[in-house]
Amino acid sequence: ETRAIAEDIRKQIGIGGFMTLGASALRHGLVAATQEATPLPSLIFNARILPFTKAGQRSDNARIMSVVVSLNGADYYDVKVTYNQRGDRYGTKPRVVHFETTDVDAFTIGRLMVALDFDGDTATNPSYFTA
Repeated sequence: ETRAIAEDIRKQIGIGGFMTLGASALRHGLVAATQEATPLPSLIFNARILPFTKAGQRSDNARIMSVVVSLNGADYYDVKVTYNQRGDRYGTKPRVVHFETTDVDAFTIGRLMVALDFDGDTATNPSYFTA
């Protein structure tokens, strides 16, 4: 069932959303937002996104970030984009949250993925998606 849900998410995002982000390593699984939360069926993939610097500006170099799109109990999607802290090769430090939102509908999820490929002051391009 998790695989079928991930496949539906993949179709709803569409090829353009994945290409925009340079997506790779698509996989499925049960992912919990926190240790206490119930794991949700999810599509997980890597994406190349410009992170923010400590000064709040966009970096010039893209980072490989993990994108998790989970189907929640209300039949909407929760999205979390994270990456390892600089210098944390083994994932021992808490991950940096680049973007997080809940309750995205199936008609909007593709636009959200395109909106993540942005180099402005916000994590997403407001022309495509606003949280």
